[in-house]
Amino acid sequence: MNRKDQLDFCKVCIHKKNDLQKGIVCALTNERANFKDTCPNFKIDEKRAKEEKEKLLKRIEDGATGSSTSRSPVWTIIFVILVLIRIGFKINRYQRNKQKNKDNIKEQLEEIKRYNRQLIKNQPKAISYLASAERVAIKRKRVNKDTSFMVAKNLQVSVHKRYYMSIVANDELPVLAISRGYCFTENKVAIDKSKSMTEQWLAIRKKFSRDFNYELIKKYTVEDKKVEDINFIIPGYRNVYGVARLVEIGGKRYFFHFAFKQETPDYNMLRRYLNYYVIIK
Repeated sequence: MNRKDQLDFCKVCIHKKNDLQKGIVCALTNERANFKDTCPNFKIDEKRAKEEKEKLLKRIEDGATGSSTSRSPVWTIIFVILVLIRIGFKINRYQRNKQKNKDNIKEQLEEIKRYNRQLIKNQPKAISYLASAERVAIKRKRVNKDTSFMVAKNLQVSVHKRYYMSIVANDELPVLAISRGYCFTENKVAIDKSKSMTEQWLAIRKKFSRDFNYELIKKYTVEDKKVEDINFIIPGYRNVYGVARLVEIGGKRYFFHFAFKQETPDYNMLRRYLNYYVIIK
């Protein structure tokens, strides 16, 4: 497409701008047109299009096209009609190409969605490794704002907004919250004196997954509370990585987990999340 063809679009575009040195330029880039078939920023200015049409009609009435005064009115009319048809074809082609591009993008997005749905369908859910399928919640809700509550004396749990949270009474997994693949859970159990805190936690975890690897990161105390921090991985079709915080207080043991399915582990990031969700005072 040459400069003359490009100007057919530019003259009737809302982004048209006159420059003393460059002539007609685009107001978005301050440069002359450089597109080949269609301009992605073209938007027709109805007022300018009407003005261009009126200019051509006036030339017809004067018996000239602006470039030669010797042509007959008949040839002038034919010339103007051809120019208008040419502009119409170009605008129509631009609209078709624009719609075609939209259809292609839409089709690609649908293909991506189908692939993701199939991928999710073929993968085991991360929550299936952390909670029983028979677990029935007495209350389910979407958390609309950051919410905090005390699960024991000086032991606070916070749940970020946009999480879907379910609560169960008289269950060893009373709190479960899920958001965009991230999963936060709390287990509450009576102390089994025959097992250490880590051993009792591991016994619960192996109810849901036999293939369970973990590493005890740190053991410490906060006043009268015993605390243990653990990193874990549940191998599978796609690995589930997580961090856990085990707390013993008041004759109970609380096991908090934050997990996510990902290709490579980022325990530091997961630990930062868990530090927000579980606060020991």
